[in-house]
Amino acid sequence: IKDSSKCIEIIQEILRDGDYSEDLYLIIEWKKFLAPFEFFWDSQPKNESRRILEFLECTNEILKTTNTKVFKEDDINTIIREVANYFFNGVSPYSEGYFVHKFKHYRPDVIIKEIETAIEYKLVREDKDIGIKLDELQIDAKRYTGNQNNKYCIAVFCLSQEVKKTKKEIKEEWNNMQFPKNWELIVISDLTIQKNKSIQ
Repeated sequence: IKDSSKCIEIIQEILRDGDYSEDLYLIIEWKKFLAPFEFFWDSQPKNESRRILEFLECTNEILKTTNTKVFKEDDINTIIREVANYFFNGVSPYSEGYFVHKFKHYRPDVIIKEIETAIEYKLVREDKDIGIKLDELQIDAKRYTGNQNNKYCIAVFCLSQEVKKTKKEIKEEWNNMQFPKNWELIVISDLTIQKNKSIQ
């Protein structure tokens, strides 16, 4: 929005049932932006874990729609936290205060207090990175016990177009490593990763 004064302007928006609602121009613009995504319209009650999985599975679409250039993992984390704020309460970045134990490596990129969920994004640039990322997560998963704030953990592997392994093959590797039951893996393929900044 080029004109910042419009952000506090109240305008009318027609609802799907034909009625009208008054809302901030900024919020209405966000609604238009998010309308193409199925999870935005789903008003049926559903399992909360399914709701967050459906949201995260749209990672690539969110990145493309927001014209987000991905150089490193934090580029994804920032926009996902921003968009997640419109669907979940208590979205925040990593904070040591949320954890019972201190970790050297495991610092969740997104924490959603509403559904007691920690999310970790991993950029996978080539096939050889997959095993390294899985090993790192497995070590952290074993240490991540006794925490009451985040009972559910999701790892999101974002594969570059260079990765040849299939989602099925990666999930088979995940299953063979016997992650705790409260951990879930999502694999996003064909991510465009920029190359002219320092690699994370």
